[in-house]
Amino acid sequence: PEPKQVSPKQSKHYRMLASTWSSDIASIKKYVHLYDEMHPFIYNLKGGRRNTGEIHNVWSEKETKDLVLYVREKSPNTLLIPTIFRWENNSEWIMEAIGAKDPDFKIRSRHIEAILKEIDLYGWDGIDIDYEGMGCDRKEAFEDFLIELKKKLKEKDKLLSVAIHPKTAIQDTIDFK
Repeated sequence: PEPKQVSPKQSKHYRMLASTWSSDIASIKKYVHLYDEMHPFIYNLKGGRRNTGEIHNVWSEKETKDLVLYVREKSPNTLLIPTIFRWENNSEWIMEAIGAKDPDFKIRSRHIEAILKEIDLYGWDGIDIDYEGMGCDRKEAFEDFLIELKKKLKEKDKLLSVAIHPKTAIQDTIDFK
């Protein structure tokens, strides 16, 4: 028999979460009923060394809508919280999207608005931020970004999930000048 699904709001004792790669649509459909949350890795930041704040969904609009509809019908208590992933390196930056090196925060604001737009478009239950490789000198900008994003998500009754990465010492970071 199928295991009984427990709503995330019903259970205070355990939660079953799964992070899945964007290519795992078949696995998501097959096993979604076993999880309280699914976090598909489907978004990344547009741009390399110049961020516009925009995000890119690696699934087509039809694939995304079809999967959301399927999950909502098959496992209505499972939360869908897609992941935006970016590893900061010499070719792909995060700094503008979180407000570092963006003195008037226009790019950060555009980034938050892009996230909210995707949540509204597909009916996601929130967003998972997985921005890695940043040095300690980005700490305050990252925290400020998360605080602002959380505030906007709370207004919409949506969740924020964050993958916390190990610190990268300032002396070990790449000089992006």
